[in-house]
Amino acid sequence: MKKRGLGKGLNALLNNESKEVIETKKNNVLREINILDISPNPNQPRNIFNQQEILELADSIKSVGIIEPLIVQQKENKYQIIAGERRWRAAKAAQLKKIPAIIKSDIGDNLMEIMLIENIQREDLTPIEEAKAFQEILSKKNITQEQLAVVLGKSRTAITNGIRMLSLPNHIQEKINEKVISTGHAKMLAGIKNEKILNDFYQKILNEKITVNSLEKLIKNKQKKKEPDNRKIFFNEIEDNLSSLLKTKITVKPVRNKVGKIEIEYYDDIGLENIYEKLQKA
Repeated sequence: MKKRGLGKGLNALLNNESKEVIETKKNNVLREINILDISPNPNQPRNIFNQQEILELADSIKSVGIIEPLIVQQKENKYQIIAGERRWRAAKAAQLKKIPAIIKSDIGDNLMEIMLIENIQREDLTPIEEAKAFQEILSKKNITQEQLAVVLGKSRTAITNGIRMLSLPNHIQEKINEKVISTGHAKMLAGIKNEKILNDFYQKILNEKITVNSLEKLIKNKQKKKEPDNRKIFFNEIEDNLSSLLKTKITVKPVRNKVGKIEIEYYDDIGLENIYEKLQKA
């Protein structure tokens, strides 16, 4: 699917004048900044950098310079990166003293959203980094996946599938970040709730290098071999309805030893507060 630009609903996510911060250079300043006065943002959505790619970019910078300036915000007498940390790292490796940067003003509380959008526009994030950023914005802004999809110019399915990948075990998420497992494989695996079956298919991907289509067929064949389970369908329907209501992953575990469980996932304190408020209103 061809990547779409930012949606028309940007103001649904950012506050009144923040659209101008992204779409125009009004009140922004372009200048050469001492590279030692610039620091990365600790909340940067992207946290994986390929060192070999950094060194290759450093060689390019030595040859032709920096084509596109960084985007930063001023913090007292220093500057914090909004977009361009990879270029900043490469410029340091190239031993540059100064680096061109656009200084953004009037960002307010929208830094995380702007950083996410800047990174998505440059295709800098891994699928897992992007999914975590989606989840953080959904929690902080208390908006729906549909609203976020409009803002980012993505389909709601892309947002949903991205967030579903966060339910995968950490070792699988690492392989996704390392591009050992594709996002297509990851989407298939994210739909498997049985841990043993999930791990079996994961090993097949690693050992047999099966395609996404082959994986889908194997999963469907596995499901066909199971006898229909009306209770499972019932539980799945409850999980889907509760997940839609609370905007997070819900797992219903059938009664065993006279005890059944409903597990509600959350990713930070703000997400927990949002779930609590929705339950109070229900």
